[in-house]
Amino acid sequence: MIVKIRLKKISDCEIVEADNGQSGIEIVRENLGKFNAVILDYNLPDMNGSDILSAIKALSPALPVIIATGKCHPKIALSLQESGADKVLEKPLEIAQIQEYL
Repeated sequence: MIVKIRLKKISDCEIVEADNGQSGIEIVRENLGKFNAVILDYNLPDMNGSDILSAIKALSPALPVIIATGKCHPKIALSLQESGADKVLEKPLEIAQIQEYL
């Protein structure tokens, strides 16, 4: 939520939120070609970021995905990037980090 507020202050981008992983996948499926990027939390109530990333990349391989996480072991970050994540960022997210990839 804080990232959303900060992004809205510096950009005129439209932000769409999902309550959980499955909902996020459905939103991407229903709006193919309409998003410039996905910012995805690694730990969601129903799925982990790796599973959500795989589903999103299956739907839209070229869609940039940034994964946000608390502490991330380097091996997990590497695995996520090998699976198609454009960037893995540790929380708290800095807007400048996100802007670099949008």
